[in-house]
Amino acid sequence: MSRNHVPNIDFFGFVGITEFFQEDLTDIETMLEWPEFEFPNANKHKHPRKYEAFVKSVLSDEELIEELKIINSLDMELYQKALTIREERIKARI
Repeated sequence: MSRNHVPNIDFFGFVGITEFFQEDLTDIETMLEWPEFEFPNANKHKHPRKYEAFVKSVLSDEELIEELKIINSLDMELYQKALTIREERIKARI
């Protein structure tokens, strides 16, 4: 696959987003008739305040953010497409 275009994810049976992990997990459990289960949150940061300060400093660097937007433009486009597919799934179940 070329890095010149965003992959077509329209044909995926399910698209979930990390930021909505628990909600999306519940949706796929329902869709596939899986039994409910708890997923342990084992990926917690050991130093959340230091991490939050680091993130704040990175996000305040406008030049860095602009460069990252350029470098990751295809990834950002794919993420936006995934969000759209997720929103359509949620609207369909209402």
